[in-house]
Amino acid sequence: MIDFRTYTQVIEEGQSVVDYLKMLQKNQNMKGMAYGGPADFVLKHGKQYESAELTPEEMGMLKEVLKGQCHYKVKQCFYNAQSIGLAGTIGYCEGYADSLGLPMEHAWNTINGKVIDMTWRFRRGGKPVLGVIPSGWEYFGVEFPAKLVRKQWSKGASAPLITNWEEGFPLLQQVFESKLVKEGTLKFDPMDDHAFEQAEREFMGRLDSDKWSSATRLVGIEQNIALKLQPPDFEVQGPSRTYDFWSIEKNRKKGDRGPLDDISYSNLYMRINRSGMGYPDSWYAVLDTDIGDVKELWKEIYETYN
Repeated sequence: MIDFRTYTQVIEEGQSVVDYLKMLQKNQNMKGMAYGGPADFVLKHGKQYESAELTPEEMGMLKEVLKGQCHYKVKQCFYNAQSIGLAGTIGYCEGYADSLGLPMEHAWNTINGKVIDMTWRFRRGGKPVLGVIPSGWEYFGVEFPAKLVRKQWSKGASAPLITNWEEGFPLLQQVFESKLVKEGTLKFDPMDDHAFEQAEREFMGRLDSDKWSSATRLVGIEQNIALKLQPPDFEVQGPSRTYDFWSIEKNRKKGDRGPLDDISYSNLYMRINRSGMGYPDSWYAVLDTDIGDVKELWKEIYETYN
């Protein structure tokens, strides 16, 4: 029998969603499960979502998906978000969020990692969250593949995936899909920054120093802003920073000139995203290296340090 008293604790004033989850994690101890509880699952597989405006293309994609979906239910975040995420065009997330100084279980959608929240629009005079997160609000959660949403709906009703107590918490019973949340993403344990630092050193050491050069000032200028708005072809998520990789040949349209065209044998951009640490991004041109090689290298390192 699950003791639901372990799911709620006294919330301290000014406490962040992550701090609240860590407090829950210490007090949740579900026997016979692969995770101590829902908080443990969310911390190990989730991430903090940052505020970012939707591009015109992303807004067009959202309007197309929402066409004909006008009835969103108050306090029914799982139903609302799952109905939008069924087709898989728009991502589906579960986790914890805070809009009132009170972290709570919540569900929302994403486009290229940007928050779409049609439920909490009732707290904003009918205005949904479309990429730009209101000041003081937080979202921390896990993005799930659409096949899991469709599997739930095939049973005749929407229900939370993480805290599905009626079916015995199926997602908590075994390690979640080898921690590969979505194709093209590799997640390290968000609680172990030391292990990720070791993995970073291993990666940099094995990637020949003569194969990469700084491109911070070049990639940050207007002429290459289109690349920055595209989702990366591969990303490695650590506790406080992310390594993103773009294949230049894949993303460049015929006739386009990028700022690094004088380096004819470069075929990757790498960004170290340190926004979670309060630092600007660092960009690099990775020379004469295929993105498939980078994926294999990181996966090998992942097995060693995660």
